[in-house]
Amino acid sequence: MLVFGSGVFFQWIEGPAAQIRKLIASLHGDPRHYDIVSLSQSEEERERLYPNWDMERVEAEDIRLVLQDALESAEDKNNVAALTRILKQLDSGPLDSLGQG
Repeated sequence: MLVFGSGVFFQWIEGPAAQIRKLIASLHGDPRHYDIVSLSQSEEERERLYPNWDMERVEAEDIRLVLQDALESAEDKNNVAALTRILKQLDSGPLDSLGQG
């Protein structure tokens, strides 16, 4: 799932752990990507959250709540700084709905 709004991308990625680690390493090496924060790297075996992906509208406040929860539990200083910048970016733009604006 990829959501964009108010200048912020929010992405949920599922798949085999080795492939996800390789993808994240690639994103970190790409200068077009910054303030990359992993909210979870759970490797538990479970049913995929998005097995049959469909597009839908996501309200900005829903994303804000996820990011605020992540900030409250973040221990890595780089993640704290990145999440703070992302939330500030959200606050600076129109928040009617992510994907519009």
